Amino acid sequence: MKDSVIHILIVDDDDRLRELLKRYLMQQGFVVCCAGTLAEAKIALGLFQIQVVLLDIMLPEQKGWDLFQAKADLPPLPAVIFMSALGQPQDRTKGLALGAQDYIVKPFDPEELIFRIQKILKHMPGRTLTFGKLTFHPQKRLLKQGQDPIPLTEQETKLLAYFSQRLYQVISRQELARHVFPQASNIRVVDVQISRLRKKLEQDPANPQFLISSRAQGYILKE
Repeated sequence: MKDSVIHILIVDDDDRLRELLKRYLMQQGFVVCCAGTLAEAKIALGLFQIQVVLLDIMLPEQKGWDLFQAKADLPPLPAVIFMSALGQPQDRTKGLALGAQDYIVKPFDPEELIFRIQKILKHMPGRTLTFGKLTFHPQKRLLKQGQDPIPLTEQETKLLAYFSQRLYQVISRQELARHVFPQASNIRVVDVQISRLRKKLEQDPANPQFLISSRAQGYILKE
């Protein structure tokens, strides 16, 4: 398994919600597996290299909290986001105190969930991003095909590095102009640099698979 592919485990006994989340996350480029009970979740954690667990609390037989009590019998736990209808401050405090990275109250907007997942991924050290046959090392700011570096201009490097911090999120042209090209006098600079970066990132720049437009709202970078 390539370590750049993000595997997410959804643990929830609500079949409909589980399938809706699975489809949405897969559309965003994640690899997703599901469990309806904590026992099934433990099996999945033993079989797959999961990076993020979306964990309901009110599960049958055992509660989501119990996963942390069983961690001695499991591989090191990945990042956990509790998702629950229990919305009292003490519930959130308990979840975070157990070691979860985040806590989101049902019902929630799927886009908010993506934002929270991305926030966690952003702080995973040393993760290499993969775009087809290319890899990008955000810390080294190095784009490579195999062992061969692909030259990037300073502006292209800044642009790709900025996107790598906000994977799967739509970033507006205005935001890119403000944070990546603050000296630019025209917002069209963003479109020009996007076009140039696509020529190095995409196999077919006219039909991009990774750096794509999002309904005139801006651009989004996916693995």
